[in-house]
Amino acid sequence: MSVAPRGWCPTTLKPMETGDGLLTRLRPGFGRLGLDALGRIADLARRHGNGAIDATRRGALQIRGLTPESHRAFVGEALAAGLARDDDVEHRVLVDPLGGEPALATARALVAALAGWPSLALLPAKIGFAIGEVEGDIPLAPGADVAGALHAAEALIARGARRGVVAPMAARRPGLLGQTPSIGLPFGRIEAGTLALLARLAAARGASEARLTPWRALLFVGAAPALL
Repeated sequence: MSVAPRGWCPTTLKPMETGDGLLTRLRPGFGRLGLDALGRIADLARRHGNGAIDATRRGALQIRGLTPESHRAFVGEALAAGLARDDDVEHRVLVDPLGGEPALATARALVAALAGWPSLALLPAKIGFAIGEVEGDIPLAPGADVAGALHAAEALIARGARRGVVAPMAARRPGLLGQTPSIGLPFGRIEAGTLALLARLAAARGASEARLTPWRALLFVGAAPALL
């Protein structure tokens, strides 16, 4: 196991040392995951870490308090359950959690273009693409031609930029984001037991999936407003 230095982005396979142990990161595809998967992540965090989970502004969940031994067990179970993804291409793309199929279609087209883009390895790890009303170094509107995003990325590489010019993101208040019930996470933190309970409650109230957001909130698509 290799460990990421402080200040670098951890991944599932390459955790980062912190004051409360190792921190590892799970990245659901485009920030969307089923409720069973959400409950499984909570169980893994409770059994292998210290139970603390952080939701990042880039659509990932950080599991805290692992040891080298428990991290190996965590990764093995996460891989077996299909929860661990270390795809550097897809993880560079942040999709508006309130975006519909046009946003997802644009994201898939961008991922396909990036997979064959020869300059991808030259793009700094912290530079990402954003589709819809979310913050990112290289923004795209749903339905936009992804070639323009690649040209923008080439320009950043050419001038040696480590970040793009990130436009401020509109604040969103947890509760009802659009018409989708959501739960706010103070400082982005939630305990594993609470996350497991939320997954069960959301399923009982008709939710079909959970979505991670940049606004320190979880969305539960299809859930009745009584979830709140």
